[in-house]
Amino acid sequence: FFFQAEDGIRDYKVTGVQTCALPILLDIEVTTDGVFNQVPPTVTQLTDGLLRIEFNDCSSASAEYSIDSLGLSGIIPLQRVVTDNIRLCESLQEAQIP
Repeated sequence: FFFQAEDGIRDYKVTGVQTCALPILLDIEVTTDGVFNQVPPTVTQLTDGLLRIEFNDCSSASAEYSIDSLGLSGIIPLQRVVTDNIRLCESLQEAQIP
């Protein structure tokens, strides 16, 4: 996600290492001060928030975010669009129940 701000373009991205741990916790990073095709490239990049993804079941999840520099936070409901793998997901969940 990027947008034009009064002080330049800001580029937001989510980064992290994929693990099996739940919920999924990812950093939100912001990159500023960049100019396309600038030599030498000079940008400022820093962690600016957190994204937390929690799965409710095999069909839905929620993404809770906070972006510190913008003072924004909220929860986005996520719904599976393609149902092809729901049975596989449910069978994997059943196999993990002690």
